[in-house]
Amino acid sequence: MSEVTRDDIETALRTMDDAWNRGDFHGGTFASHADDYLSMIDGGKLIDKTEEQASLASHASQLAGSTFKTDIIDFFPLGKEIAAIMVRGTVQAQGRPPITLSGLLVWQMKPEGPRLVRSATYA
Repeated sequence: MSEVTRDDIETALRTMDDAWNRGDFHGGTFASHADDYLSMIDGGKLIDKTEEQASLASHASQLAGSTFKTDIIDFFPLGKEIAAIMVRGTVQAQGRPPITLSGLLVWQMKPEGPRLVRSATYA
């Protein structure tokens, strides 16, 4: 397996941002680039991919027309195939104040590309 690089992760994040900004909220989430077994800490609560998708679906009308931008704050290689990033994401919906998320994401290089294997985000 090859090394996971900052460029690999930035490409995955841009893909997610682009999906979100087209209105594809499922494709625009961290879970869309995660293994099926991923559990995430979201605001201190442990959730899984299914719960994240259900939460997005219940807020779809509020999210319509919103934009999402993700920035890597720092990159930490943890071995040849694994790296962690500190990340900040901003959701901007018309007429509403921006929502900023911060987190630590751990990525692993898999045959299909970089996959999210651990996530802890806070608003």
